[in-house]
Amino acid sequence: MRIRAVSIALAVLAGGALSAADQLSSRELKTIGEGRGLYVANCAGCHQSNLRGTTTPTNVPDLTLIAVRDGRFNRSHVMNHIRFGTQHPNNALRSGQMPYAVGAYTSSSGRTAVDIMKLTRYIEFAQVTPPIKD
Repeated sequence: MRIRAVSIALAVLAGGALSAADQLSSRELKTIGEGRGLYVANCAGCHQSNLRGTTTPTNVPDLTLIAVRDGRFNRSHVMNHIRFGTQHPNNALRSGQMPYAVGAYTSSSGRTAVDIMKLTRYIEFAQVTPPIKD
């Protein structure tokens, strides 16, 4: 009986190891793809195309580790960080600060909020899976 329980547990774990993309709808994948395009056009210059950031010449955070660092991925926190950056919108951008989206990349179609949501969804999709603690 114990062997059967272990076999079932292993089968469940193996099934859970399917890639995240296999579990997403085509609509979600489209949103993530559009978010990636926005990321490449607006964020990759600092955070790198792989979202891993850099430590030189300034400390640009690794965006794949947000969930690990914070214990979870908080969409509204990330969206606000994209929207407002690390500065107040009325202040000039200083070296090493993330620009705010409203001033740095406002969509001419007026879809800034939707673009920020797509960008956030892409960053969420790119999160690394934290290791399972024993």
